[in-house]
Amino acid sequence: MTPLYVMVVTLQAMKTMPLAAAMALALAVLPVGIGNAQSVGGQSNYSDPGHPANPDAATVSRLIDDTTKDSKAQAHAVEALVGMGKAAVPALVPHLGDGRPLAERSIILPNRPGHIHDRQFQPWTVHDAVVVLLREIAPQGPAIGSHNLHTVDPGQRVQVKRKWVNWCVGQFPAQADDCRS
Repeated sequence: MTPLYVMVVTLQAMKTMPLAAAMALALAVLPVGIGNAQSVGGQSNYSDPGHPANPDAATVSRLIDDTTKDSKAQAHAVEALVGMGKAAVPALVPHLGDGRPLAERSIILPNRPGHIHDRQFQPWTVHDAVVVLLREIAPQGPAIGSHNLHTVDPGQRVQVKRKWVNWCVGQFPAQADDCRS
């Protein structure tokens, strides 16, 4: 049986169950992520064969540019950037402060283990999207305050970037110049 067939049959069976039983079944058998996503140790672990595991700044910059083109390119870029994992941090941090508007004011990340809903964020700018991405791939990063990203004033954006640059330099000393660029 294909996973899609199993999911369709499972969803049909869930229609006749009490809500609590349906939720328990969903947590037990339905896939946790989207696309090529897998969940490993509570972290999203996207795989995108078109992008290297250790991303270079040019690849990350191209994907960041894609977030401003159209909604499909933005969704692919977000998935690819998350798929690069923590290794992308030194190439992502320099994009903090980028005020260009996103193609779509929405980023959806797959649920984490133990949750049944995907997570949706409403960033308006590249800076906001980079903050969402950094929080996803490096949740142990600096505490930056406001979760309501698009209302953060320019002074706060500078402070957010400074905190991430300092954290990045500490975590990736060999790539300190990349973190600061």
